[in-house]
Amino acid sequence: MGIFDWLFGVEKIRLTDEQKHWLGLVDIRVNALPFDFIKRTYTVDSMGKEHFIEYKNNEFRVPKDKIQEVALSRIEGLLSIRDYIKSNGSKKQKFHYESSLKGALLYASSLGINIDKY
Repeated sequence: MGIFDWLFGVEKIRLTDEQKHWLGLVDIRVNALPFDFIKRTYTVDSMGKEHFIEYKNNEFRVPKDKIQEVALSRIEGLLSIRDYIKSNGSKKQKFHYESSLKGALLYASSLGINIDKY
């Protein structure tokens, strides 16, 4: 951290390789469609429901004995980059992060996973 970072409260957050993976997935969503279209068409909640549908539709790709593990991994992975997104994320990243997390929580809940602690 440089002197100006310290003086002005700028904190550098170093991401682990796993956190970089999750940030990369958020960025894939950021780059998938023009953001002006997304903002006109969706709210964070409605896009979260779309993510839930996507996760549900792709459930067949995951071995049945790993579905809950994958669902929890998605939540925990996204939560691991929360602070980074909050302090460094663009508006697009924040929108897609929040909607991805909402979708992940909806999906986990649909599997009977208690999401109260998240």
